[in-house]
Amino acid sequence: FLSIYGYQTINSSKSQFFFFLDKSRTKKSDQGKIIYPAIKVSSKVVDKFPNLNTEEAKKYIATSYKLYNPESYDDLIHYRIGKHIYYKQQSEIIDDYCVIDIETTGLNEKYDQIIEIAAIRVRDNKITDTFTSLIKPSITIPIDSTAINGITNEMVKNAPTIKEILPKFVEFIGKDTVIGHYVSFDLKFIDRYCIRELGKSFTNKSLDTCHLSRKIFSELKNYKLSTLCHELNITQSNHRADIDCISTKELYDKIKERMLKSI
Repeated sequence: FLSIYGYQTINSSKSQFFFFLDKSRTKKSDQGKIIYPAIKVSSKVVDKFPNLNTEEAKKYIATSYKLYNPESYDDLIHYRIGKHIYYKQQSEIIDDYCVIDIETTGLNEKYDQIIEIAAIRVRDNKITDTFTSLIKPSITIPIDSTAINGITNEMVKNAPTIKEILPKFVEFIGKDTVIGHYVSFDLKFIDRYCIRELGKSFTNKSLDTCHLSRKIFSELKNYKLSTLCHELNITQSNHRADIDCISTKELYDKIKERMLKSI
């Protein structure tokens, strides 16, 4: 049972509550500041247990957040430096990964289909390889979809099918962590096709730049990729999978830059 040794409210106007965990994991930043591991708990937990220092509250949090499981613990961990929470899960700052993006005929993974898929491989923060392909769907691309991404039925009529492309895409990704903007949307489609065509789920770890941006760039009005590109002066998203991968990679660079400045 990993020890829970106190809590603090950071920015009470936003009701952010953190438990500091497992003193053995404290460490020092490059500047010599002590970094305290912590876990963020929801306001619902605080409502349930006004006094978070009670044994009952600690056991509830340990069970709810699976702190008995070291792997889950690693996924949830944040770090506090001084008076600031440094939003660095162990898995949130990585230098080797793949960025993915898809374009589809619509938003419903059960009925709509992928019409373009792309990925870029990043090693030591540099793009080392790319993968992109249009995909011929078995349904007509709606006008509304074309209006967003510019992909027409004419453009995909001679393109390979998802059955032809998916094994190559999965091979390109390998075991990399995948990064995307609203990545859960991409993964719902990809996982569905992997189950259907390959007989197995797509289980790679993932990071969502939208989720990270909300934490890191909390001052922005919204977290659309196009807005972030404009505000951060990076390659502009155009709703094509290959360019959006580049935009997302540059956004992730900006996220990491901001994270590292907080140390």
